[in-house]
Amino acid sequence: MGKTYKLEEVIHHKRLPAKILHQKLKNEDCFVPLHWHKDLEFNLMLRGNTEITVNGKINRVMQGEYIFINSKEIHMLAPPVGVPGFEQDVELLTILWDYDFLRYYSEYPMLYFDTEQNIAVKEEIGNILAKIAKLFIDKEQYYEMEITAQLLSIGRLLLKYCAVFPAVAESMTDKALYRMQNAVDHIEKNYNEEITLKHMADITNMAPTYFSKKFHAVTGLSFSHYLNNCRLRNAINDLTNSDMTMTEIAYENGFPNVKAFIEAFKRTLNVTPYQYKKQLKDQ
Repeated sequence: MGKTYKLEEVIHHKRLPAKILHQKLKNEDCFVPLHWHKDLEFNLMLRGNTEITVNGKINRVMQGEYIFINSKEIHMLAPPVGVPGFEQDVELLTILWDYDFLRYYSEYPMLYFDTEQNIAVKEEIGNILAKIAKLFIDKEQYYEMEITAQLLSIGRLLLKYCAVFPAVAESMTDKALYRMQNAVDHIEKNYNEEITLKHMADITNMAPTYFSKKFHAVTGLSFSHYLNNCRLRNAINDLTNSDMTMTEIAYENGFPNVKAFIEAFKRTLNVTPYQYKKQLKDQ
């Protein structure tokens, strides 16, 4: 993670104007913290479902659906903790498409697309993405050429039917957004320590109320909710993959005592840690 804000450097395939990833994610790998990059991004859910937050808006992406992310939009992938049907086991195809490649074909100084404004076009793009997924997974001879042709078809649809002026450009360049990456980095690295709202406001050089507002705008969650989810996510991993006692798990993951751990666990997952562990053994 960067010290101020994570710009992800994308390296494209030699024979494609994009980087394509066929990903099978489980448990902690299902969480991808806040980041951004210049490239356009498509995520097609091949199996399972998850939540992807884009500029503070939480989007539930179900199997067979896709989500499009514009250049430099701040996003993260995080399945909700304790919500039935959102198991941490997903398979997806991610396409990171060279922004400058598509920019070459446009007269606009900045590209921004809204794939939700035309349902027929959105469905057509989804069908093309499904073809790309099959081509990439099968990797038959000349598959790169076929994928490039399919990407160009998507590019034509985006430029012809989905291009809009970036009304959110000002919010995307807000310096306060950059400070939120510091906040997320700090939480992810120090969740097992005492972290207060005042402490987070101090390290981002913001007033507590302003920090709370900006943090919610970027992540879609309140600071306390995000911190609690981070602690529970790591506690569930310890509960599942170790022989640690409940007391050890509580203190190792930043809870002040076992009672607080059990209450947070039950409030979020509707079962106690003991019941959760028993369910795992009974499976």
